[in-house]
Amino acid sequence: MRCLENNPNINYINQILMHQLINDLVPIFICVVLPVSIVLIYYLASINRENKRAKVLIKAIEANNNIDADKLAEAMRKPKKSAREILNRRLMYGCLFTALGLALLIFGTTYSFPLHMADEHNFIMFSSVVCLGIGVGFVATYFFTRKSVDK
Repeated sequence: MRCLENNPNINYINQILMHQLINDLVPIFICVVLPVSIVLIYYLASINRENKRAKVLIKAIEANNNIDADKLAEAMRKPKKSAREILNRRLMYGCLFTALGLALLIFGTTYSFPLHMADEHNFIMFSSVVCLGIGVGFVATYFFTRKSVDK
């Protein structure tokens, strides 16, 4: 057993296995763990925000200083966005994603990648297509819903 620990081939095999393990775990982390953690953080923040609002309402009701609880609850609600604001936000997101997709597409087609970087080139091209699709979807949604909001 002692002779296996000093064998340089075993160390090389361990390095290869570790590199392969990292190559397998990083995409799983990015595609699974990261989105789940972002959603979890957003969800917990919204629960915390609602709990704080409820505490303020309870304190106001307990103080009973001639405060109308219904008006206070309505004032503490999150303000609703108008249809025009939502529509303008869709146009903004559409323009941003389309511009990002075009920039990545231009970069991916004009920059000559070395042969060993084919994976990076494929990732850039895939990302550009995804960004273009999202951007065109937002812009199309803007143009299709614009007429109904103007009425």
